[in-house]
Amino acid sequence: IPEYMLSKRCILAVGPKEVASIKYIRENNIGKAITKLDKTSLENDIYEFVNDKEKMNMYINRAIEVANVRHNFNINRKKQIRDNIKMNQLIDDANIKILKDDYVLIDNSFYIYGRIDYSNGVTSRKSASEITKGLDKSKPIIVLDHQPRELNGLSKSSVDLDLSGHTHDGQIFPINIFIKCFYDNSYGIKRYNDMTSIVTSGVGIYGPNMRVMTKAEIVNIKIKFKK
Repeated sequence: IPEYMLSKRCILAVGPKEVASIKYIRENNIGKAITKLDKTSLENDIYEFVNDKEKMNMYINRAIEVANVRHNFNINRKKQIRDNIKMNQLIDDANIKILKDDYVLIDNSFYIYGRIDYSNGVTSRKSASEITKGLDKSKPIIVLDHQPRELNGLSKSSVDLDLSGHTHDGQIFPINIFIKCFYDNSYGIKRYNDMTSIVTSGVGIYGPNMRVMTKAEIVNIKIKFKK
């Protein structure tokens, strides 16, 4: 939770009021905690929450304040920066190319385009139309994007396949129900014109060390290119 408290994103949590993380959020007033789990209450509370920008900003500022005071985030942040420097050096030494809004052409046959991830504090990046500008659109274009965003725009920009994760399919009931409100394709396979979007729930977890009514998975994708 502390890392998310400093992400400048508003916390929305759903679960029984007895759960420790829910109690922490409510007691410290760092986000919206929904404890009524029937469908009508969930829909009403979420609708009210996402339409109150002033309260969302209040939660964001309060979460940052609590994180800095109670979780020694500045110390943890320095360690994270040092670890990132070591990882970047390791990647460079291994001659690995990270695709940050960049592409590679494989065997002069198909493109792989890697997107910058919004999860890493990025607030802007190339548009869907910009990333395919200058590419040979007669060749297949595969986009790797951590979050399943801009899917309609990508489909209109001659992208053939978009591969994403991030959502964990909600990970825990009932989050797996209302996560569909935030992503057009929150899990599975969906077609957008001539483009296919595949979103996996992933093999790992985030936050609580559990999954409820969702599954961990490694997806095996078989692609056939038509000449």
